[in-house]
Amino acid sequence: MVKNQRRRSDKSRCGTYKDTAKAVNIHPTIKFGILVVQEYIIDNQLGVREPIGMSGVRLDTARHIITGAVTALQNIQKCIKRCQLEVDAIMLQPLVCAEAVLTEDERIGRVRD
Repeated sequence: MVKNQRRRSDKSRCGTYKDTAKAVNIHPTIKFGILVVQEYIIDNQLGVREPIGMSGVRLDTARHIITGAVTALQNIQKCIKRCQLEVDAIMLQPLVCAEAVLTEDERIGRVRD
């Protein structure tokens, strides 16, 4: 939860939720990975997809925090480096596949049968 007396959401305020999410206590052998925001909540108003420019005092997020075992991530990176390649980013395979094949409407759940 992020409180703001200015009453208007901006990029810096929306970015603060990442810092708040990283404050979650996790085991040292687990690495914080990806933060997937499902929706923003402004003053108990649900379903906000893009809060920048909206007015409100309280900004919350519904989110998934994806973590991974530190040793598994290190082993993957070592294997890639042995192949003389560089690691730009480590991403979760289902998220990458969804990004590649789904339309914007499908990603945000606006598709109906």
